Amino acid sequence: MAAGCGDDSEMNTSGFTAGTSPTTTSLGTTSTTGDASTGGASTGGESTSSAVSDTLPTATEPMGGECGDGSLDRGEECDDGADNGDAKACTSACKVAVCGDGLVQEGVEACDDGNQVDGDACTNACAEAL
Repeated sequence: MAAGCGDDSEMNTSGFTAGTSPTTTSLGTTSTTGDASTGGASTGGESTSSAVSDTLPTATEPMGGECGDGSLDRGEECDDGADNGDAKACTSACKVAVCGDGLVQEGVEACDDGNQVDGDACTNACAEAL
């Protein structure tokens, strides 16, 4: 890697001037420190820092909500909060209830055998076969 314009000091492959090293001091902050022996390329032992971003989630912050919180989040088809349920329009897995999912939706389906095969006890329309 070539040295910077007007800079006679050596650059290493990480992009930092010889005698300096990056250190992470807190979320979103990077500091570079150096010593006076690197020929003007250092800060004389002083630290300089620049903020990268303070909007990144930490390891303990969730990337999205969870099923049942009443908020439609990534990966959810629906989320009715406390009204989620396997016999409801939005299941406890935050999936829209449909005929053939194996869950009987109250007031909508008479049966749901989890398949799309006519001729058994439950039709493809989730009605009891006569």
